[in-house]
Amino acid sequence: MFNTTIVLSSQGTQLATDSSHFTLRSSGKRIGRIPPTLIAQMIIHHGIQVSSTALERLGTLGIPTTFLDREGRVRSRLCPPWKHDATPRIEQSRVFLNPSSRLQLARRLVDAKIANSAAVLTRHSGNHPDPELNRAAGRLRKIRRRARNSNTIEKLMGYEGIAARIYFSVFSRMFRPLWATFPGRNRRPPLDPVNALL
Repeated sequence: MFNTTIVLSSQGTQLATDSSHFTLRSSGKRIGRIPPTLIAQMIIHHGIQVSSTALERLGTLGIPTTFLDREGRVRSRLCPPWKHDATPRIEQSRVFLNPSSRLQLARRLVDAKIANSAAVLTRHSGNHPDPELNRAAGRLRKIRRRARNSNTIEKLMGYEGIAARIYFSVFSRMFRPLWATFPGRNRRPPLDPVNALL
């Protein structure tokens, strides 16, 4: 189950708790229950009544909660306490300071990126046959094999760049005619609808 943002906006709704869930009531009747494991964050509009037990549970579970005023502006926020466990930062530093570990991790990330690029082209061509997409996917698979054997970060970055050029050289072939004017990647600011979307 994926965590999600819960937005409470119906005037007169009451947020409370039972033994395991958050509960929602309206006009005295229960209209729903929300398991805490579902909630990534909560947004509560003006006019929603929140019980003290619900507030306490939101804080205890570390669920970020934003309260909005009548105009929808942020009025206040309930933030989870900071976690002071330095273990993840220490591990990140250990990997960063070890050239071999850093290269190994980078190879895994680039390998996944190139594999996903090839898969997108292949799957699209499966639904809308296009020999150019298949050829580009084949080239990406060759670059992926070379990237796996990179013995320096610089070489790996070079293969990553080549793969990106191959992928975006055929990117517009996956669009319907309205979007087929994709000229290539640009950013800050994006100069066309496709780059804005990306």
